[in-house]
Order: sequence, then structure tokens, then C-alpha cells
Amino acid sequence: MSDLVFLLVIAGGLALAFFTLLYFVPVNLWITAVFSGVRIGIMDLVLMRIRKVPPAVVVNAMITSTKAGLSVSANEIETHYLAACRMTSPLVHARNIAPVFWGGCF
Repeated sequence: MSDLVFLLVIAGGLALAFFTLLYFVPVNLWITAVFSGVRIGIMDLVLMRIRKVPPAVVVNAMITSTKAGLSVSANEIETHYLAACRMTSPLVHARNIAPVFWGGCF
């Protein structure tokens, strides 16, 4: 009986570790970025989550900017987000203010 309890505790611990790993490593978001042509590392996504920056916001903005033909890094978008600028649609005015787009909030 004690062997069964031990195996159940081990299985529960492994399941908890697996789901914790999936929380901190957003693999599905990374796959979306790769198939969209955006170059971002899994470790960058993990560090964003640790810094309390939603990786989905950054990756979606990178995908949008890449598809619009702009060359913007994840670091620039993350800095823009941390500066408390609105990120609902960061590329709305990109064609008009592309040279000064990342200089401040618009």
C-alpha cells in the first residue's frame, strides 16, 4: 500500500511540475511567432512572463509590425509596453509617424 501512495505522490508532483513549466514557457505562442516569420526565443517569452509583461501582447505586436513591413524588436515593444503606453493597436499611426514611433506614446 505504501508503494502505491508513493507512486501517486510522485505522479502528482510530476504533473504539477509539468503544468508549472507550461505556464512559464508559452510554447504555443512561440510556435505562432515562428510560423508568422517573427524571430523570438522561448527564453525571451519566459523572461517577459517573469517581468510581468504579457508575452501575447508583445508577440502579436511583433507579428503585426512584421506583416506591415516594419522592423521592430521585442525589446522595443516591451519597453513601449512598460512605459504604460496603450498597446491595443500600436501600429495604427505607424505609416505617418514611423521615424518617431518608438520615441514616446502617441
